[in-house]
Amino acid sequence: MTIIQPNKRAFHKDGQIRTWDIQAVDLVDWGLNILKPACDEAMGEEPSFSAGNWCKFCSHKEVCETYKSMEDN
Repeated sequence: MTIIQPNKRAFHKDGQIRTWDIQAVDLVDWGLNILKPACDEAMGEEPSFSAGNWCKFCSHKEVCETYKSMEDN
């Protein structure tokens, strides 16, 4: 798997091009046991929210109560 992020805003300590090896069975396992449950929860009627440094990319942070409570701390 190779990630290419030439954009200067997407700085990564390992550079613009990074490669990672993973067995197909491990990728499928992650997809079924980690990704799918997280997507199902996020698309549910009452998803949980978790604020963090990734919120800087979110277009809804100005109206997000979870983000606002993080800023208060």
